[in-house]
Amino acid sequence: MLEIAGDEANLKMVNDYSLLAQILSGLETSILNEIEGLNNGFKFQMSEAGFSSHIAPDESLLFGAVGAYDWSGGVILQPPGLENVSFLQGESSKQRFSYLGYSVLSVKVKSEVLYISGAPRYNLTGGVFVFEAVNHKQSQLLQGKQFGSYFGSVLCAVDIDKNGETDYLLIGAPFHHQRGEEGKVFIYKLKGEEAFQEEDFEWRGLEKYVFARFGSAIASVGDLDGNGFTDIAIGAPLEDDGAGSIYIYNGIKGRLQLQHSQVVIWKCHLFCMFACVNFDTLIGCFVISK
Repeated sequence: MLEIAGDEANLKMVNDYSLLAQILSGLETSILNEIEGLNNGFKFQMSEAGFSSHIAPDESLLFGAVGAYDWSGGVILQPPGLENVSFLQGESSKQRFSYLGYSVLSVKVKSEVLYISGAPRYNLTGGVFVFEAVNHKQSQLLQGKQFGSYFGSVLCAVDIDKNGETDYLLIGAPFHHQRGEEGKVFIYKLKGEEAFQEEDFEWRGLEKYVFARFGSAIASVGDLDGNGFTDIAIGAPLEDDGAGSIYIYNGIKGRLQLQHSQVVIWKCHLFCMFACVNFDTLIGCFVISK
């Protein structure tokens, strides 16, 4: 029982129903106080651990916990073996409802590993937090530029030349808006061993689609064009009245192409959603229709 509870403070031994009533009353009072902001708030009670997950190159397990600490969120880190679990939070602890842990990822640079997590409501513009694997300290914060864009809700690491080291970090902002919710993907290049620097170009869908949510899914899909460099697939699930599209961007020597090389458009009856996922080099298509 103690092992399940995790701590003696969480273990309540009872031998009659009256004690259960006391525990229930105390729990109700605690929940009401915390929801109304009269107490110290929630910690892990509503963390939604496992909202996102990832296995890092060092075999550590990352679990997003968007609801932890009044939804400021965080990342639960389980190292290999039976070592103690750590909780990564960084500056997100300063703001409630940041949703850190919405997306989790890791990148490898030489002998170092970095843990990365998106907080799409951080500062209302969204943010992406970079942590050092060695000491779990936050080393960088990449911030979104537009309120409500959900910057950081989707992450993708790209090893363009297939040398085992990350070259680019792609960050989706599917609710980025001009006339509707067109969506956008921001490109960051890894400079040095620990710093990401934003490139001077961005990826967007076709201008004629106002409600596309381009960047809702981003996947590194291997070498599609056979030139020896990694290519990218990006989903825009609401394009063309909900039919959805996948955009293909090719990698070339030293960089990613500025423009897409192909748009895969799906046509079906009534309402559909077309998106891509990364499963090695496989693009999976999910269709919802009548």
